[in-house]
Amino acid sequence: MQESFPAALHQSLRSNIGKQIILAKRRQAPILLVEYHNEGSTLPDLKSKINGYKGCYTVTKKEDDGSTEILGFLAEFPRFVPTWRVCGIHLDCCVWDTITGLKNNLKKTNIEIVRDGVHPNNFKNKTKLLSTLKRKGFNIR
Repeated sequence: MQESFPAALHQSLRSNIGKQIILAKRRQAPILLVEYHNEGSTLPDLKSKINGYKGCYTVTKKEDDGSTEILGFLAEFPRFVPTWRVCGIHLDCCVWDTITGLKNNLKKTNIEIVRDGVHPNNFKNKTKLLSTLKRKGFNIR
């Protein structure tokens, strides 16, 4: 989550993403931050939860679909696990495009969307979007 996006103001979303960061650290799982180019850094309150954690990486993307950048990262750091737990804003844009790109390229990867860790542009569509993703083979947690 980057400051320039209005959804970053949703405190409950920030809190839920923070909980996922803490869970990943407890499990010693890698964390991959995907930041939009020229939109600032990940929110300081989330970065403070990551501070000093050696299993955190950042990739920068220039368009909604960040899967190309993530796949490039994975080519250099293949230690990532076969299950990805995804949080983020703009479920109906950035998150959707990125996870779809990943699913098309990483056939054996299980992608879990954290229900309380994503936010669509139009909040009224969240349940419909998550249902559609579930039908497409994504797991909703």
